[in-house]
Amino acid sequence: MTLGEEKFTCPQQPAGVVPPPLVQHLRMEDNQQIGIFWSGQQGEGQGRLYLGSAAMENEHYSQQYALAAHLGEQGWYDISVESITVGGETLTGLNCDPVNGQTCILDTGTPSIVLPGQAYDLVQEAGSGSLSFQLTGVGDGPVTLNFDLQKLTEMGAISKGSKGAELWSFVGR
Repeated sequence: MTLGEEKFTCPQQPAGVVPPPLVQHLRMEDNQQIGIFWSGQQGEGQGRLYLGSAAMENEHYSQQYALAAHLGEQGWYDISVESITVGGETLTGLNCDPVNGQTCILDTGTPSIVLPGQAYDLVQEAGSGSLSFQLTGVGDGPVTLNFDLQKLTEMGAISKGSKGAELWSFVGR
């Protein structure tokens, strides 16, 4: 059959909100866990995605570094970011707390880190050094993610959010 031989019709009413396939899969599982490993290097074979019980039963899992992520209503993995540090300047009060309904998301499929305007401007001024995110940890205090500013800039991996601090909710997206 070719496309011109049959008539196709679309439904009159929208289907509603359809969650992403990964979210659908996780909601069907008894164990709704996800684990992400990245070696820190670029290239094939440098990362792994673990679903269900495999998230805790693999060679890369360590309870010490496990972070709880909150799956938001739209299917994003919400994270709680306490601060951003660029060079020696730390930005706090970023309204990023999924427990209280103010979300930041971690989107592993997006090739850049979208920053609020103030943080992006600091990155542009610094040019080199480090970009750090302090995340609310599990147990013994916050967890810090450090990135080399020069490498991120060379990769084109930093973007400025168009609405400043309001777009903080899209960090990593």
